[in-house]
Amino acid sequence: KVKLSFHLYADEAMQNEIKGSLTCDGSPITDKSGQAAVRNIVISDECKAYLTKDKNRPTLDVHFAVRCHEKKSKFLGWKRVLCYSNDEKQTEKREKYTKEKKKLEKALGAEREKLRNLEDAIVAQKEKLGLGTKSLRNLDQVLKDQESKVEEAEKRGARGPQLRSLAKFNTTLATVKKISSKHCVGWMVEQATVEHECLTKILSWFRRGKLQVLIMTNVEIMQKARKALKQKGLDIPDMIAEEAMRPYDGRQRRRASGCKMTSAEAAFLGQMGCLAKKLHEDALLGSDGALEMPLPHHHVDKQKWPKGLETWPAGFVGHAANLLRPKRENRRSTTLYTMTGSSLVFDEWPNAYKYFRACSKDLRVQVPSIFNLDGTMVESDGVLTGSRNNCPKNLSQLKISFGSSQESLVRQKEKLREVQSLVEAKETMDKARESVGDLKERLQKLERKLEEVKGSKKRPLLQEIDANQGQDEEVPSSQKRASQEEPQESRARSTRRRRMIMEMED
Repeated sequence: KVKLSFHLYADEAMQNEIKGSLTCDGSPITDKSGQAAVRNIVISDECKAYLTKDKNRPTLDVHFAVRCHEKKSKFLGWKRVLCYSNDEKQTEKREKYTKEKKKLEKALGAEREKLRNLEDAIVAQKEKLGLGTKSLRNLDQVLKDQESKVEEAEKRGARGPQLRSLAKFNTTLATVKKISSKHCVGWMVEQATVEHECLTKILSWFRRGKLQVLIMTNVEIMQKARKALKQKGLDIPDMIAEEAMRPYDGRQRRRASGCKMTSAEAAFLGQMGCLAKKLHEDALLGSDGALEMPLPHHHVDKQKWPKGLETWPAGFVGHAANLLRPKRENRRSTTLYTMTGSSLVFDEWPNAYKYFRACSKDLRVQVPSIFNLDGTMVESDGVLTGSRNNCPKNLSQLKISFGSSQESLVRQKEKLREVQSLVEAKETMDKARESVGDLKERLQKLERKLEEVKGSKKRPLLQEIDANQGQDEEVPSSQKRASQEEPQESRARSTRRRRMIMEMED
C-alpha cells in the first residue's frame, strides 16, 4: 500500500491551496484531493509546492525534489518538473482558442483570396502594358520613363499638315465643295498622320506627288467636278475616287510560305528593334489593324535564302502602310495602301541596298520601293536616289507633309494612368501579403497555445530537468554504464529519459 499526499499552493507562504490532479506520462498520480492514484511510488509521503510561473499559462510548472522507494529498495532521487493543470480552466481556454482560431482562419482565407485576385489582375495588367518580362521591382523606373514620354509628347504637341504646295488650288477646292461638299473627302495628305518627324519627312518627300491628290467618293461626282472646273478655267488637280481604290486583300500574305508571322507582329514582339516597335505603336494602337504584308523573300522557300539573309533583315523598320495612322476608320487597306503601296522602310540605305541585292539578284524576286530614314530611297528598279532627290534635312523645308495628332499624347497619358494604377495595385498587393503573413504568424502562435492546452492531458506532464540530482542516491548499474558512455546526451534522447525504468536493487 502506497501513501502519497501532494499539495499545491498559489503563494509562497503556502496558505492558499489549489485543488487539482497531477499526471505523469498521461496517467494520474493524484486525484483532486491530492491522494495517491498509482502504486509503488511514494513522493516524500507528503509533498508541498507553490506556483512559480505565470498564472495565465495553460499549464503551470513547479520544481521540487522527489524520492521514490519500495519496502526493500534503496532511495533513488532526481529533480523533475511537475505540470499542474486545472481541467475546467483548460477547457475554457481550449474553447476560447478554438473560436479565435476559426476566426483567424476565416480572415486568412479571405485575405488570401484577395491576394490571389490582386495577383491575377496585376499579371493581366502587366501583359496589357507589355511588361510581361519585367519584374514588379522595376515599376518605379517604368513609371518615370512613362512620365518622360508624356512630357515629350506634350512639348511636341500636335503638328498640322503642311499644305503650301496646295495653296494654288484653294479656289479649285472651294468650287468642288460647292458642287458637292459631302462627296469631297479632301487631299490625300490630310488622310493620315505620322508622329515620328524623320518618318514624316521621308514619306512626305518621296510620296509628295500622291499627297496632292484630291479624293472624291465616286466617279460620277469626280467627273462632274472636273467638268465644272474646266468650264471656269480653273486648275484641275489630280483626283481619285474612293470606290475605285483597290483594297489590299492579303493574297500576297497567303502565298508567302517563308514566314508565318507578319512584320507588325514581329515589331510588337520586339524582334525588329525598339524603333520599329515604337513606330508601329504610334500608327496601330487604337486604330485600324496592320495589313498582313509579307517581305519579298518570304515568297521563297527558306532553304533557298542566301547566307546572311534573316527573316527580318537588318535595319528593316516596317511596311510604310503600317507606319501611317489613318484619320478615318477602315482606310488603311484602301487610302493608305493606295498612297504607299507595299513600300518598305529601312533605317539607312546600306542595309536597304543589301536586302535589295539579295532579293533581286540571288532570289530573283521583285522588290518594292524602299524609303530610308537617312533621307534616301532605293527605287524598285535598284536606283539609289542622289542629291537631286534627297529628302530635305528640316521638316519646315517641305511644301507638303503629313501632320501629327494628339493621339500619341492621349495614348501616352492613358498608358501613364495604367502604369500608375499598376503601381497602386502593387502597393495594395504588398499590404495584402503583409496582412497574410501577420495573420499566419498570429494563427501559428494561437495553434501553439492551443496545442499546449490540448496536450495538457496527452503529453507527459512530468518532464525531466536534470537527472540524478539527489545527494544520498544510488543509480542502477545499467544507468551508470549509459551515463559513462554518453555523458552529454542530446535533447533527442529526452524521451528515453522520461520513460526511464527505475530499478529497485536489494
